[in-house]
Amino acid sequence: MCNLRQWILVVFLFLPSCTLPVAGQETNRQTAFVETKVIDSFSIGVSDENDATNSTPDQRLFFTLWYSNGPVHVACPPHPQYSYKAELFDANGVATAKTYLGKVVGSKFDAFADSSLEKKMRANTEALKKSDLPVWSLMFRPIDLFKIDKPGHYTLRLWFQIVVFQRTGPNPGDFVRRLIRFPALDYPLVQSKPIPKSP
Repeated sequence: MCNLRQWILVVFLFLPSCTLPVAGQETNRQTAFVETKVIDSFSIGVSDENDATNSTPDQRLFFTLWYSNGPVHVACPPHPQYSYKAELFDANGVATAKTYLGKVVGSKFDAFADSSLEKKMRANTEALKKSDLPVWSLMFRPIDLFKIDKPGHYTLRLWFQIVVFQRTGPNPGDFVRRLIRFPALDYPLVQSKPIPKSP
């Protein structure tokens, strides 16, 4: 085992319109998650404002970032285009139209590796072990990203990416940068009644 303590800076790309993370430090909090696949010891859990899944489109969704060897510091850029991608499908697999905000979110997700933003990050949360109390970050309400006007069961498909700066020595420039993109996460949504259209 190396004597140099491993230091990792994780850059999480999330929706800046929701600004700062929300720390969930309540004791005895029982939360249901939909989780991504574990990649290089990192994974992400998504839940709603009621600590549940199978949410309604008007409920706020949150994520928490886990690292099996945590905790590690996390940072994010203030640009929704690079944060993550989101698509919504009805029970027949038909894609739901997006709102203006929905079209912005994730529009440059795939171009992030070539962006100078990758070098301009600030720490604002942590990736923790699952056994620790989670640190919550607010994402969005699905109804703000998609034009949902029919009742039924929907699948919110999310793609997340993080940038990991892993310390390799004692000097400021001693690190290796890695971009990690998680496989799609399918989050269930249920709209029980028609949503009134705006006048």
